Amino acid sequence: MPRDLPEDQRANSPGSWVIEYGTLTVDCRDEEDAKRIVRGLHLRARVVARTGYGVFPIRILEGADLATWLSE
Repeated sequence: MPRDLPEDQRANSPGSWVIEYGTLTVDCRDEEDAKRIVRGLHLRARVVARTGYGVFPIRILEGADLATWLSE
């Protein structure tokens, strides 16, 4: 993902991921960045990992799907 984009546009860039943890939303640079964050959180509470808005195909992962995704 281009690093020269303003922060508010990075979540809409191809390759971006978003982590939802309770009421917190974390924009990630890429899938590997998202996986690093999820590994630290998924055993504590409900976590959802999804592609950023405008990224296709859309992927939304939670529950048991997170474990599979983390092992990819």
